[in-house]
Amino acid sequence: MGTITCEQFIRGLGDLEVRNVEHNFGWEPPGSLSTAQMPAKWVLVPRGTMATWTFEGGATTGILTAQIVVAVIPIAQGQYATNFIATVKMFDNLWHAIANCDLDTDDVAISKLWGSLSITAELEIDGTKHWAVVAEVFGRGRIPNVLV
Repeated sequence: MGTITCEQFIRGLGDLEVRNVEHNFGWEPPGSLSTAQMPAKWVLVPRGTMATWTFEGGATTGILTAQIVVAVIPIAQGQYATNFIATVKMFDNLWHAIANCDLDTDDVAISKLWGSLSITAELEIDGTKHWAVVAEVFGRGRIPNVLV
C-alpha cells in the first residue's frame, strides 16, 4: 500500500460517482448553484489525525476525514414531501457510492473507508437554503511522513 496526502484523499472523494448527481464540483465547493446544476456534489472540510509512532512497529496509519455534500433542491422550490423523498433517494445513492468506493490505486491508498450520513434542510449556498445529504467520510490509510 502506498501513501496518501489530504489532497489525494479529497480529490478521490471528489471523483466519486454518485447516481443521479447532475453536476460534480469535485473538491471545489461552488460559490453559487443553479437549479439546472442540481443535484450537485462537492467535498468540504478536510482534516486528519497524525500517524502515531509505537516502539514495537514504527508508524501507525492516520485517519483523514472530509464531508461529501450533495445539494438536492432549494427548500423554497417544490413541496415538502416531494423534496424530502428526493433527498432520501439521494441519501441511498450516496450511501451506495461510499460503500462501494475503492481509493486503493498506485497513487492513493485507503485500506478502509467508512462514514455517517445525514439529511439537512439548512445547507446555505449564496443565500439560498437547500435540502442536502451530508456524509462525514473517514479513511484510514498510509499517510506520508514528509510531503513534497
